[in-house]
Amino acid sequence: MKYLVSYSIILTFLFGCRQNPVTVNLTSPKTAYSILTIVADQKGFFKEQGLDVKINYVNTGKIAMDDLLAGKADYANVVETNIAFAGFLNPDLEVFCTIEKVYDAAIIGRKDKGILQPSDLKGKSIGVLLATTSHVFLDRFLEKHNIPKDSVSITNLLPAAMQSGIIEGSGVDAISIWQPFVYNVQNVLGESNQVTFTGTEIFTGYMTLTGIKSFSDKNPKITEKMIRAYIQAEQYLKEHQQETMELISSFLNIPLETVQSIWSQYDLTISLDSELIADTEREGLWITQTQESHFKKELPNYKKFFNPTYLKRVSSEKVQISVEAN
Repeated sequence: MKYLVSYSIILTFLFGCRQNPVTVNLTSPKTAYSILTIVADQKGFFKEQGLDVKINYVNTGKIAMDDLLAGKADYANVVETNIAFAGFLNPDLEVFCTIEKVYDAAIIGRKDKGILQPSDLKGKSIGVLLATTSHVFLDRFLEKHNIPKDSVSITNLLPAAMQSGIIEGSGVDAISIWQPFVYNVQNVLGESNQVTFTGTEIFTGYMTLTGIKSFSDKNPKITEKMIRAYIQAEQYLKEHQQETMELISSFLNIPLETVQSIWSQYDLTISLDSELIADTEREGLWITQTQESHFKKELPNYKKFFNPTYLKRVSSEKVQISVEAN
């Protein structure tokens, strides 16, 4: 009887300590910018960390940021441009880490519209998605090639509309866009009727894991578990690259050959570095210079939105900020 009681106590301890998964809400763009999120979700790494992550997949990082600001999400995958705009609202946000560095921004022009070199963009209609990386990249590209902004006509379009517009040759002569739209347009128009301008030296996109500060203050272990799941996804990807490509191809409904062709444009490494903060500040300055609604606004103290504490606890070597951000 004594042993039976002891055995019951052991079973109670073992199974009683298994707590139900903690539910958190994450909003993420359903694009190649969120590869590690897709891997962490589909391979069960969030669940391994005891988290039931409800993911709301949306079209853009701007929508993801809107969800976060509206209290519809505890975490979001947003890029530095989204953070730069949100900073002017002095939001209750913290950036915990970069989950992906992106080098896929490009401008595609139609050759039958007379676009063969950057200077040919003068006088042309260019499709962009305003207040996003599409807009930032175009402005930097024009500046690099000494093309006055007022010499081009800007048309605000969603990515799918940009793709169809440039393919059909209706409404726009060129577009500033990212993958997989770049590949799709190149594939349809071919070498004969499109020219692609890139500029990895002028623009890097940073997809981040960003969250509500008050939520993480109350639930620090949850944020640490989120980061651990992302690091698990990073490790899995390194060891199973082909399987990951197939997963992304299936999940995003993109041909495998497309995924393979653009794979090198993504640095799928968890980190938090000073370059991210510097680029966010640079884009904040760009906002005050280009967005009429922000002309007289003071540049936010962006450093306060970056918190390396959680990533340091999980994997200190991934933090490369020389001075504490906040």
